[in-house]
Amino acid sequence: MEIYEVLEAVEAALTREDKMKVIANNDSLGLRDILKVNFNKKIKLNIDKGVNWTPSETHTQSLKDITKHLPALTNTELDKARATKSFKAMLEQIHPMDAQVLQNAAKGKLKYKGLTSALVEEVYGNKFISK
Repeated sequence: MEIYEVLEAVEAALTREDKMKVIANNDSLGLRDILKVNFNKKIKLNIDKGVNWTPSETHTQSLKDITKHLPALTNTELDKARATKSFKAMLEQIHPMDAQVLQNAAKGKLKYKGLTSALVEEVYGNKFISK
């Protein structure tokens, strides 16, 4: 499953336990990275607030693959324009639905019913999210 599909499945799950099972059963470094960027307030991407990008007709990467490049974008010594350009390239290489997930997570505005920092903390533990 692509990450956007996992998050849609979390939203569709009826109970908290089912939501937790969806996350646990679809665990990946990419999913963890997206949830960290969204919920961990200590992680800030050094990019411009409004990144304009063009959705890809054919995606060449998956969100699970490109999240490994996110830590470099937290480096405040990296030129913000360069980091923003790299982030835009990431968005344009992946499925448009995953690109929207990544962009929303970068803003800390990943909104899926029932997806909360408390739920994520319960799945991954309290060291996962710093408040």
